[in-house]
Amino acid sequence: MKAVIRLYKCHDMDLLLLKMVYHVNLAKTAKLCLKAFVDHENIVFLPCESPNPEIKYVYKK
Repeated sequence: MKAVIRLYKCHDMDLLLLKMVYHVNLAKTAKLCLKAFVDHENIVFLPCESPNPEIKYVYKK
């Protein structure tokens, strides 16, 4: 089964930040989360440091 997940700039800035700045593979992360949910396991994501300290995140409405 395949599911299409779309990210929208006005709603998903936190996910876009993870993808663009931290290079998080959202497809793998979603798969791991769903597998853990089905298996009744806990999953923990540790915060990571910014690869570029000059990058600042600003949310604009």
